[in-house]
Amino acid sequence: MKKKMKHLKNFESYSEVEINRILDKINDGGELTPKEKFYLENDGKELKGNIIEEIKSKVEKYGGYITMADMEAGGSPTYKEIGQEIHLVERLTNIDVEIVVYGGYKYETELDSYDVPYEELDDDILEEINELLDYAIEYGLLEEDI
Repeated sequence: MKKKMKHLKNFESYSEVEINRILDKINDGGELTPKEKFYLENDGKELKGNIIEEIKSKVEKYGGYITMADMEAGGSPTYKEIGQEIHLVERLTNIDVEIVVYGGYKYETELDSYDVPYEELDDDILEEINELLDYAIEYGLLEEDI
């Protein structure tokens, strides 16, 4: 039990629902998944770095430049919303992402674009990008760069 308790110090990075799920699992004698263990042991910091490296590696392997359209994404990940503007992740490189700013009626007008390093993206955005890449690779939507 002591071994499992050492992970409790990192719980402040988890939501209440996640904490309750993990505690129930521990109390029932269940094992934590490798991802749960890794996240608890490293307070999420190294996990983010691993996801970033995985994304960069996939982008490099599939041409070094991938758009949401290339992946046939149903929608682009939202970086942020400010007033009457929405900032969406539209393009991936092996260095950073390109954010496109939309505004106007129903956000139909492209207003601007800028680059953001992967390290500045929230975990949920990184996970969404990684899932979109996995889907596109699995269904043959991207061609490997030879």
